[in-house]
Amino acid sequence: MTFIDFVEWLGEAPVSMLMGAATGITFGVAAQRSRFCLRAATVEFARRKLGPSVAVWLLTFSIAVVWVQAAAASPDGPAPITIARMKPPQ
Repeated sequence: MTFIDFVEWLGEAPVSMLMGAATGITFGVAAQRSRFCLRAATVEFARRKLGPSVAVWLLTFSIAVVWVQAAAASPDGPAPITIARMKPPQ
């Protein structure tokens, strides 16, 4: 059974919910394990300290920027931004 067969069998809405839940759980576990806390990073930054929370936040943000730019640079890659739903019509 391919992923498309699975989506056709179960339906788009339940598969979207399951994928969203899996993504949320994955990111939640990763954030807890890495001690990622945006509030702690904001407090450290406001106190003009570059502690471990700010370092983890900067690393996470940098990785996100790199991946988005890599996806945008690839014309037919994993995220063709010309057909993105969030992009306003030209």
